[in-house]
Amino acid sequence: MPSPHRFANFLTLSRIALVPPFLAFLMSEGGPGPISRTLLVYMVLSDLLDGPVARRSGADNPVGRFLDPLADKLMVGLGYIVLSFKLGLIPSWLTALILWRFVLIRGLWGLVFLTSGMGLGSFLKLGNALTKPNWLGKAAADAQMGLFLVVFFPSLSFLHTAGVYIVAVLTASSGIYYLILSARAVRDTEVLLRPQVRWRCLGRAIHRVSSTVAGLVWGDAHEA
Repeated sequence: MPSPHRFANFLTLSRIALVPPFLAFLMSEGGPGPISRTLLVYMVLSDLLDGPVARRSGADNPVGRFLDPLADKLMVGLGYIVLSFKLGLIPSWLTALILWRFVLIRGLWGLVFLTSGMGLGSFLKLGNALTKPNWLGKAAADAQMGLFLVVFFPSLSFLHTAGVYIVAVLTASSGIYYLILSARAVRDTEVLLRPQVRWRCLGRAIHRVSSTVAGLVWGDAHEA
């Protein structure tokens, strides 16, 4: 019998694997249809189950902590893009807001990493501590998933307009909250505040990027 961790990771990986066929059927059916609805129900149920299953062992599951939010972001992010820009079932401005929140937060942390001079391990620990799920972020994620279900099941269509604005408010609020945490981290570590540190770290960032690009180009040249 597989361990709880392995079974939980299997549920999460199966959810990731089903994202491409889910999107393909969603588009081929011209909107929510029987197959895409079935896949969505499975993905939602697996999302609800993988956490409790993993916690049964009482041990840490770093693989699951990485894969679970990745699966959610793939399903919700790509699903919203198709529902908005391909099918017109969700306002495009709402999808843009969700994507803006994700790109802004991750982009800011990438900038902090490049300019702070932190080691990768220290940076990941700081980032994980500050972006640890909180009630506001969880509420935004739950609302986004809830709107998904409203769009897919006509019996819930009366909740559509209210759901759109609830998702918008929670997404924007959680994004602002994480930005405040990021700003405090930058202030507390004095990153980018002192000119001599800023320019020295910017030089390190340029060196990192240029070294990576040069390595890729040089490697490709040798292979050619």
